[in-house]
Amino acid sequence: SNYIDNTKCEIPATLSEVIIKEGTVLADYAFYCCNNLTNIVLPETLTTIGADAFVECTKITSFDIPETVTVIGSAAFVRCYGIKEFIVPSQVKEIGRSAFLECSNLVKISLPDSLEKIGANAFENCTSIEEIVIPNSVTEIGEKIFKGCTSLKKIIVPFLGASREDMSDPMSGVLGYFFGNVKASYSNYIDNTKCEIPATLSEVVITGGTVIAEYAFTNCQNITRIALPCTIETIGNNSFAQCDKLEVIVYDGTTDDWNSIVKANGWHNFISGFTVECKNGDLVIE
Repeated sequence: SNYIDNTKCEIPATLSEVIIKEGTVLADYAFYCCNNLTNIVLPETLTTIGADAFVECTKITSFDIPETVTVIGSAAFVRCYGIKEFIVPSQVKEIGRSAFLECSNLVKISLPDSLEKIGANAFENCTSIEEIVIPNSVTEIGEKIFKGCTSLKKIIVPFLGASREDMSDPMSGVLGYFFGNVKASYSNYIDNTKCEIPATLSEVVITGGTVIAEYAFTNCQNITRIALPCTIETIGNNSFAQCDKLEVIVYDGTTDDWNSIVKANGWHNFISGFTVECKNGDLVIE
């Protein structure tokens, strides 16, 4: 299956540093399981990091990725346990599937405004991340990007679901899409509790889009704070149903703007007494 295993190549255990002086593409599996390396210097001409390029480079504590890089391949940094912070270069447009899978000591990752696509499971089992910001430039997000991120407290995302166009789709335009398998039960009822959203997650900020889908936050019982942009035009049935701990929706518009949003009759079924904070005052939802 074209699987390259550097551990079979008798690379000496004494080799700790590799310097690459030129080239535009770092090949798939380039440093796969080179777990004695402590430093890799990449050329300033590099544009692409291949799939599985740094899998289990466990002794490397930081990666200085050149600003020329535009693509980070699938599974590129899987189980790089040494990294605690990662800055994605400012020209990267795509992060591949499972790119940072099981980087369990990664506390902070900074994503650039150039980013357009994030592959499925990109940050799966990054158990130390508490907050992550997906920039508004992103147009496509794969499923389960935050699966197993058990320390997450806050996420900032440009939309719920696979894309802005899918925000109205109850099978993808829900919070659970980012965490697990979204499945419909009876009458197409979406239950976010089946998606293993971490109990630590209390705040969700949405920065774009026009629709909050049916069941978007249904049964998200640990969420206390949700922020919505003034671009929202429609809120679907059961969007916030059974969000038992919801205290406030922060809305980036006026009270008149909020009242002009088309809301399904059951948009907040089974909850009441929370506040909508608008720019010119608050509304209490009973």
